[in-house]
Amino acid sequence: MNIHSDGVSPTAADHPDPAGAPALGKSTLRMSLRAARRASSATDLETAEGGFRKGLAELDLRHPSGPVLAYLPTSEEPPLEPGLRLLSRSRPVWLPVARPGRKLAWSRWLPSTRFEPTGPGGLLEPTGERVAVVADPAFVLVPSLAVDANGVRLGMGGGYYDTFLATLDSSVPCVACLFDREVLPAGGVPTDSWDARLRWALTERGIRETAA
Repeated sequence: MNIHSDGVSPTAADHPDPAGAPALGKSTLRMSLRAARRASSATDLETAEGGFRKGLAELDLRHPSGPVLAYLPTSEEPPLEPGLRLLSRSRPVWLPVARPGRKLAWSRWLPSTRFEPTGPGGLLEPTGERVAVVADPAFVLVPSLAVDANGVRLGMGGGYYDTFLATLDSSVPCVACLFDREVLPAGGVPTDSWDARLRWALTERGIRETAA
């Protein structure tokens, strides 16, 4: 496990107890994790933003060549956008667009990019030109609600990223993006056969390696 920054986790009185996580089903665990995110204050998120920015800079140094597949977070998700804006000044950053069949297309993020609420649940998506495949990505940032020590990821429940990650070459670093408190002990995330396992996690405390 490697930790490269000293950000502070957002705190919430009702965040899930990792020791009890194995007993929870996915839906219950998602509800608990989302409630904890909603309880994070603006000050907590502002503090965490600096840690995520440092972590993105570290990923940029580790993987200096090629485009980055990313996403723009909602207000409750880890605050990646400031760090991604810096990253986009020096290399291509691509954002996902949901397609039928739980597939993702990609659109490059540019200063001129406009967004429309066309994604699942009204999520904002870029309206620019889209491609089905981005060649030779340097790394992929994966939205996650939790990941356990074995790298088992808990996503948002739509299945888009599980479908997409299964198509990638195993050499492409795939990085779960979440708060440090959401990195759970081994077995903390209920597992189905289609669930992706991710070797890396980016939190406000830096880059962490799992046993995946």
